[in-house]
Amino acid sequence: FRKKPKMASAGALLVVRNNDPHSCRENKEILKEFFGGRTGKFGTGRFIRATEENIEKLMRISRLVYFGKLSRKMLTELIQRRATVTKAEGEEPIPLKDNRIVEEQLGSHGILCVADIVEELHTGGEQFELIRDLLGAIEIGDAMKGFKMTPAQFVLSGDMKDKMDEKVAELLGV
Repeated sequence: FRKKPKMASAGALLVVRNNDPHSCRENKEILKEFFGGRTGKFGTGRFIRATEENIEKLMRISRLVYFGKLSRKMLTELIQRRATVTKAEGEEPIPLKDNRIVEEQLGSHGILCVADIVEELHTGGEQFELIRDLLGAIEIGDAMKGFKMTPAQFVLSGDMKDKMDEKVAELLGV
């Protein structure tokens, strides 16, 4: 087995589904848990709490995802560039670029702006699950295209450690 990363104090982690199609039934169940009932579309990411239990699960599916902690700056970039919210069932997702949308959706929970969302996600605060569920899966980008890899090349997977900001920045074009 691989060495387990020391992230339990990290607050929240970004988990991104890579383009490796191989998985077993157990792995699919973990993917569904992390990606809200689905196995995750390639290139989408979700935030999870950095608990010992979640880290153990990540290690079991590390071939199918890449993950790590984002800095506040990169987390802000990601939210402002790619995050969407769905106001009502069946409606098109709305880009989360305006603090009025944040206040409308989360104001009753004390979340009034994008900076509040970033703080809750970065620290794994009290409203973490509420925000994660509102945001759903975030389209980050296809690592194969973003990093100009061929299918025969290495698939980005596992713990990115201190390189998560760099990888996400490349995919966002920052």
